[in-house]
Amino acid sequence: MPTLQISLHSMALNHLFNRISIRLRNAYSYCNRQIKAILMALMTVFFTTTSHSQLEKEAINAKESQGIQYIWAMNIAQQGYYAENGDFTDTIPNLGSSIPTQTANYNYSISKGNQAVFNYATAREPNLKSFVGGVFLVGDEIQTILCQANVADTTKPANPINDNGVLLCGVNTTEVSNSPLRSNARQSVSSMNRAQQAYYAENGIFTASLAKLGIGIRAQNPNYNYSISLSNEAVFSYGISRESDLYSYVGGVFLVRDVNTDISTKTIVCVANLPGTVQPANPTNNNGVLACGANTTEVNNNLPSAQKFVSSMNLAQQAYYAENESFTDTVEKLGLGISPENPQYNYSIQLSNNTVFHYGISRQSDLKSYVGGLFLLPNIEHEIFFKRILCVANLPGMTQPANPINNNGVLACGADTMEVSNPPLALNTDAKQYIFSMNIAQQLYYVRHDSFTDSLEKLGVGIKAETPNYNYSIHLTNNAVFHYGISRESGFKSYVGGVFLLGTGDKEMSATHRILCVANLPGTIQPANPINNNGVLACGADTTKVSI
Repeated sequence: MPTLQISLHSMALNHLFNRISIRLRNAYSYCNRQIKAILMALMTVFFTTTSHSQLEKEAINAKESQGIQYIWAMNIAQQGYYAENGDFTDTIPNLGSSIPTQTANYNYSISKGNQAVFNYATAREPNLKSFVGGVFLVGDEIQTILCQANVADTTKPANPINDNGVLLCGVNTTEVSNSPLRSNARQSVSSMNRAQQAYYAENGIFTASLAKLGIGIRAQNPNYNYSISLSNEAVFSYGISRESDLYSYVGGVFLVRDVNTDISTKTIVCVANLPGTVQPANPTNNNGVLACGANTTEVNNNLPSAQKFVSSMNLAQQAYYAENESFTDTVEKLGLGISPENPQYNYSIQLSNNTVFHYGISRQSDLKSYVGGLFLLPNIEHEIFFKRILCVANLPGMTQPANPINNNGVLACGADTMEVSNPPLALNTDAKQYIFSMNIAQQLYYVRHDSFTDSLEKLGVGIKAETPNYNYSIHLTNNAVFHYGISRESGFKSYVGGVFLLGTGDKEMSATHRILCVANLPGTIQPANPINNNGVLACGADTTKVSI
């Protein structure tokens, strides 16, 4: 079964403020004294106790989400096992998918049926729902379904059934329509494109069979019909809406020849300009230049994800507060270059008492919405510090998600949302964003501590020292600090960021300035440090300034 890696492309950040004035410190000290008094008066309002039922519901959602993910993974692994062995398995270790037989919340098991296999997540607690996945051999194809019990209890749910090629959930169960790779039509079509590329690389031809792609996408789910059409030196994958208010998608994979007649594959994903149930026009290939067909628009995979945007808004608000002693409800003032509206999401801000919420609300019913919360908190000495959280809606949709909450300094996601971590790294463009974030975090750190830090953990931006693609580190010098994102792969470029303390020598009248540079060539060597020439910052040898 092909292993597909879904890359997240970096944000096109524009000019988050180019300096943070340290002159704010004198006012900041006075402001602290005021805030201490104000906070004591606001404690009963600010630390509102969240209801027990609210917290319990959030905990249940998180536990059940784990069960869904495991059963979905077991369904996919069963397909891979069948492809290699010509049969399904009733032994979990045979799946090789790191699925446990038991967790704190669920027991996992398998039973085989006639040309089918069933994967179970049976609840161990009476307040959790159980799940069952079915993998069926239908003709010469494999189809899957994932169902959940209608009520919470610890009973194994009824098996789904195959009704003449149509998969249905069993008695007292309902299909889970938001399982990975099946609810998000755009993602599904994009995954079909990548799977076709992998299939071609292995077999020298494309395939018209969804099952042979090995990515668990069924021909039909409650919202979309999926299909494939072969053409001369091309293959088209469709996600055609079954609802009049959903957008349809088409993906194309083309064989492209270079001047040496070497063959490679190129892909494109397009979305219909209007919602509806009509198959969209195929994209075209004009001498290696791919374009979407009539009445469709290319899905720009280089658009930053809403997850990254909202996460960056959280960080930018923290920087904005350090400079202005207040939050802002204007997206443009964050200086991230984020438009309040793009074809996929609307972005907005809501201010509350010592809190600010950032929203990335989907404009399409098959995309999930995000909400970020930044909370201004006192510590035990009543000094000011920030805590932030990023949450995603459990289901796709165009509704504003519930705000995260603060329960005595412990942040939690609101109803029907779950916490997500900082956006994961994928390509070298994400290293650019991470070094940029480290620069900003150092400026914030200096505002509070009158010094820089060489600790990634103290920067508080969730960056690990090592990822699959990059090593991250910090180097302190006199009146400067350098951040490195050094590629671990010869095909990626490395990055270096510098934050310099500039001024007359009086720290109270000094300011921090930053610069971000990229190596001119890919490689695994640490790039040269940027330099400060009488207050003018410049990139070092063999590196170029990155404009953000």
